Amino acid sequence: MNKEFHQLAPVLALEQMPESFQAFFIADGFTAEDLKTGADLPDLVDKDNITQDAEIHHAHSYKLQEVAGQLKWTDGDVLERLKGLCADAHDFKAEKNAAMVRYCLAKMTHYRVDALTYPHLFHGRPWSIYHHKFEADLGKFLVRNHANIGQLVFSAYKDIYKDCRKTAVEAWYVGRDVVAVFEKGEKLSDDQMLAICRTCIQGIGDLWTTLKQEMKL
Repeated sequence: MNKEFHQLAPVLALEQMPESFQAFFIADGFTAEDLKTGADLPDLVDKDNITQDAEIHHAHSYKLQEVAGQLKWTDGDVLERLKGLCADAHDFKAEKNAAMVRYCLAKMTHYRVDALTYPHLFHGRPWSIYHHKFEADLGKFLVRNHANIGQLVFSAYKDIYKDCRKTAVEAWYVGRDVVAVFEKGEKLSDDQMLAICRTCIQGIGDLWTTLKQEMKL
């Protein structure tokens, strides 16, 4: 897995969130480095607790397949993982455990990004051979262009699960072009990488914005 992509996307999203949310997040000794660590936890935890690569991929995927012109879910547990972390965050908020709320918010960004990226969306494609390269290229792109991503506009409020399903479907359709690029052995253009990164960063921001309002953070 590529750390830079999964760790930089939430940092960029946090930079665009309201100052009140940033003040909640980066407080009581919790730093941007802790955010990066939390965003990487799903890979570390899954590797500790799941031994088969197929099971790891299942935990991070939301596989879609086109059937009679409609996209149908076929496999993958990523939205259930996200739902569980949202419930955990609410429980920790009720217990007044702000530190664990922050780690839940950090950790869920990993699954939010996975639900928007093509290696985790396409059913029946040999994405395992592209997965690491895909995330590595995007991570390098974010490192190079950190200062030039530009401000993103987040929605005021969304249903988390409906939004994740809707944006996964949208990403699947856009992803057909990306699949073709990799299958030809070519590289994504900067415009394609920018579009993917912006979608992932905005997805994190929408998720946090919704939880901020739900939980009054």
